[in-house]
Amino acid sequence: MFSKCVIPELRITSIDAVPPDYDSVNDGQVSLFFRPGDEEKNLTISIYDDDIVEGLECFEVSIADPEDDGDLRMPYCAIVNIKDDDGNDFLFS
Repeated sequence: MFSKCVIPELRITSIDAVPPDYDSVNDGQVSLFFRPGDEEKNLTISIYDDDIVEGLECFEVSIADPEDDGDLRMPYCAIVNIKDDDGNDFLFS
């Protein structure tokens, strides 16, 4: 819980998934505004479907308190996995 208004640094970093697989939101930097007493915020990152067989792809979402005076709770980052739905299934008869 934050005791004052805080705008933490939120980053979206490619591991092996790259835009346009997901919405990079302002080149990977996003601002969330926490008011005193706020404990959580929601963030939507759009995942885009394509017709390319790519396998599993990932990106990381991380948050840091730039003023180091909030009570950020772990985890500070999350790995988002994008599962490919475009193929690799072969049927032989």
